[in-house]
Amino acid sequence: MRDAIVAALLLVATATALVGALGASLLRDPWARLHYTTPPAFAAPAVAAAVAVDAGPRIVTEKAILLAVLLVLTSPISVQALARATRTVHAADESER
Repeated sequence: MRDAIVAALLLVATATALVGALGASLLRDPWARLHYTTPPAFAAPAVAAAVAVDAGPRIVTEKAILLAVLLVLTSPISVQALARATRTVHAADESER
């Protein structure tokens, strides 16, 4: 039963990351692509939960949970940095025209 739960959690995480990667690669507008950069970071809690279910109360579980929290908390910051960089590049492109 534990293996089925771990597999389901990893499947959810993989699907989330795949949707984010496909969305970011298929959309043409860089502003629309920004929306698909956040979901892969939110796959981290599913991976951490899979590690917790598989390993139990061990140090590796604590590290996985801390890493998932770090990724979830820093994801909005990285999206903001990407948005500013995109705005800067587009402003430079517009001034060259």
